[in-house]
Amino acid sequence: MAFSRAEVASSLEGRRAALLEIAAIMAGIFAYLWLVVPTGRPLPTIAGALAILAAITASIVLRMQGAGDCGLGCGNFRGSALEVGTFTMACGAGLLAASAVLDSRPELDYPVWAILITYTGWGFLQQYIFQSYLNNRLRAVVRGNLRGILLNAAIFSSVHLPNSFLMAMTFVGGLFWSYSFRRHPNLITVSISHGVLGTMLYYALPRSVTHGLAIGPGYP
Repeated sequence: MAFSRAEVASSLEGRRAALLEIAAIMAGIFAYLWLVVPTGRPLPTIAGALAILAAITASIVLRMQGAGDCGLGCGNFRGSALEVGTFTMACGAGLLAASAVLDSRPELDYPVWAILITYTGWGFLQQYIFQSYLNNRLRAVVRGNLRGILLNAAIFSSVHLPNSFLMAMTFVGGLFWSYSFRRHPNLITVSISHGVLGTMLYYALPRSVTHGLAIGPGYP
């Protein structure tokens, strides 16, 4: 099927617009993590987070992206739960094995339930950004599912600079979550997986390895 010059030009313009939008959103996220959060000031921190979420939500709404595409529907729950649950259990078993080999002693500075709730909530926001928005948006920029999934995982990993250990872990998690989300979009399952594995990382491995999962200027 042949495309006219006008159709080709329109497609290129659409890809450029999507790429510029993604670059602007990611620049805002990096500025927020490296410049705003380290100040420790509640008002700018909350306002900055709300501004980023508002920009992402506006993009989703303007593109008339449905709740199902965002992972907010219930239709994909079963397929996603099976895939993500299996991945989470496999990774959890690997972390427990690593903890045993390293003879790690958890530093219970916070209750486990508090960390689990915090990481799951924080995971929901991250997955909303990187799955509901970025994973879907990359479809307009990158040809082929595999390239889009790899790029999404790489961008997700880069947000955790300069913690190289956490970057490696989030790249692996980002790969699977991005893959599963394209097959069975569901924010609940990937958020729970994020919360469970984040909590296990926090407690199962020594701080000399994880650096307390710190990122940005807070990295020791």
